[in-house]
Amino acid sequence: MLRAGRPDQRARANEWPRWLGASSYTLSALVEIALLRRQPPLHYRLEVDGRTRDLDALIVVAATMPYLGGGLPLAPDADPADGLLDLVVVSPVSPPEAVGLLRAIRAGRHTSHPAVHLTRAREVLVEGPPDIVAHGDGEPLAALPLGVRVDPASLRVLTPA
Repeated sequence: MLRAGRPDQRARANEWPRWLGASSYTLSALVEIALLRRQPPLHYRLEVDGRTRDLDALIVVAATMPYLGGGLPLAPDADPADGLLDLVVVSPVSPPEAVGLLRAIRAGRHTSHPAVHLTRAREVLVEGPPDIVAHGDGEPLAALPLGVRVDPASLRVLTPA
């Protein structure tokens, strides 16, 4: 899962005490929501299966799995076996709306929210501010720009019979 958003949020969640567990993601999101009024939205250029678009977003996630950040069902229809990325883009919203949206995400009721945009793709290139470091499964991957592509059936898993 590729995730691009404000640098401080990811660092905050990863640096908080481990005993907070999955709640560190929610707590760091709440801190970011409190800061929304003072921070301009981040501008991205996305190339999705060869089509380019410019947009402002709170987060951009290219997912192959349904869950993010300690169990948030951000991409509920993502299937690791379908050979597609589920691209989730959350447009800028006000702080009160962001709190409601976070609650909706936790409950899995966010996909119909007007600020949430879901797209399926085989390949995504994310360009954005140079200080944004994309994360994959909670670990830093690389600074933007970063391309993500799905290679279907490229992982084989052996299990005992």
